[in-house]
Amino acid sequence: MRASTILAVAGSTLVAAAPAATTYKTAGNTFEVTNFIFGCTNECDWYFDVKVTGDHAPTHPAITTPVHCQGSFTGAKPETGKDYIQCAATGKENSQLLAYIDRETSQLNLQYVVSIPEQTATYRYYGETQVYSATGSNASKQKKNFTVKQSRATAVA
Repeated sequence: MRASTILAVAGSTLVAAAPAATTYKTAGNTFEVTNFIFGCTNECDWYFDVKVTGDHAPTHPAITTPVHCQGSFTGAKPETGKDYIQCAATGKENSQLLAYIDRETSQLNLQYVVSIPEQTATYRYYGETQVYSATGSNASKQKKNFTVKQSRATAVA
């Protein structure tokens, strides 16, 4: 067998063995945000509670009890603020909620992660929305309670 054939077969085997990520749209699932506060004095801090609607167990169980999230722009990547911070425990085994607010755009980014060990699969659901600092020029636009649609989802097995 020629070396080029062996390399081609070996390469295709590696590609086949790599985990496949599937991306798809979500429909009807939301993040329900309550008690939202975001403000900046010497530092920009945020906190809120969040629930997840759309009970599609086991890949997307609803979170009906509010989960507390809080953070600031001085996370693991303080230069951009673009790093998810884990929220409090969801009360559901193998799931977690994560969030961050983008320092440059003031976009709230939410992520709901569900792991299913027996399927060796991880499902990630994302949602984004514009938020406003209570201490900024658009302070009157800050909402205490709002809904964020889940905009996309990925699954890796």
